[in-house]
Amino acid sequence: MRIFFFATDIHASDRSWMKFVNAAAFYDAQILIMGGDFTGKAVVPLIEKARGEVDADIFGRHVTVSESELPALEKELAVAHSLLCLRNQFTPPLTRRSEVAKS
Repeated sequence: MRIFFFATDIHASDRSWMKFVNAAAFYDAQILIMGGDFTGKAVVPLIEKARGEVDADIFGRHVTVSESELPALEKELAVAHSLLCLRNQFTPPLTRRSEVAKS
């Protein structure tokens, strides 16, 4: 008899992913199925500044970190996807209905 292990909604959680992967051995499952929602809940642009700093707006909170602090910030953003880019490469998303109507 084959044992299937199904999971969903881990939302980029490293801990949940490792539990999912290790479930095969724990439950003696031959087949693992990840049903979906395994990515983060948002995309957070990380904007590089000229003097080696990075700006980010994280769910309404503005932060500026040095390049050496960037790995810690990316770890904080584990439930989101980060996108490192230069200021001239980033266009903020349209958020107001009037902006969307004009586009």
